Amino acid sequence: MRLPNTTVKKGSLEMLQGMLKDKRKQVYGVFYTNDFFSQRYLSRNHVLAEEVNIEEKTVKLKIATRVEHAGLWELENTLDTLVRYEAGDIPGYDYTDENATIPTVPEPISVLKHLYSIDLVLIMKEPSITYQSFSIAGVKFLIVTINHVTEDEDDTFEQQVSLLFSESGKMSAFSHLYNKEFTTEDIHMLLHLIMDKNITGKAVLSVRSHHKSGLTTSISPDEDLISTWITAKDAYVFGAGLSYINIPYENIDTYTLTMNPGVLVGHQLELENEEHTLHILLEN
Repeated sequence: MRLPNTTVKKGSLEMLQGMLKDKRKQVYGVFYTNDFFSQRYLSRNHVLAEEVNIEEKTVKLKIATRVEHAGLWELENTLDTLVRYEAGDIPGYDYTDENATIPTVPEPISVLKHLYSIDLVLIMKEPSITYQSFSIAGVKFLIVTINHVTEDEDDTFEQQVSLLFSESGKMSAFSHLYNKEFTTEDIHMLLHLIMDKNITGKAVLSVRSHHKSGLTTSISPDEDLISTWITAKDAYVFGAGLSYINIPYENIDTYTLTMNPGVLVGHQLELENEEHTLHILLEN
């Protein structure tokens, strides 16, 4: 993932190993994708296990991806390819027609929609590593991206993991940001973390827009989960089904942002200007 006004720098296995072993640092977000994924699925915001072998130039990670029902078939294809290339495993997973086994309980996002949390063991030999450092409201963050490509004479398989680091001791990336003052650049950076790839791993539970004229619009994950993306014309868009709410990129400098500490059911971002308020509620 590419963040605004940041430089992507080349990293190393030694750097990654140091970040994972540093007790002062903690992983607050994970994003995983591969050639079979048709959409950008969430992942749990922590690494379950890790091993960096510098001599063998190998990274071994255990993460949990959170897929919709359609993603279960894509994970079956992922499993076959991971095993074929000795690039990982999905323990206990079998989603074939003859013998469907899902080693998880569906996690409800709304009354009708839920996600499946599936553990993936990834073995990435000779990966390329890049990183981006940035800050939001004075809080320092670092995103490390591990890109792994493996191939044989018949095919190529690519997978990618991004890890979001910050100072340890908090429950989530959002926990760092309460009682902070945000600049326009901070707002852009925070929105980029939850748009498209959503490295925070927190599903969007609702978005509510209210104009001073009295017009109120809201979207929720009733029939479809809420998707987030940035358009080619630089607008932040939240959509579910046929409904969507967007904020033009150039309007962000008119807004102030507050993280509402009084909301107990999740993390609520509250954007407000003279004409408009927007509340974005994400999971705890």
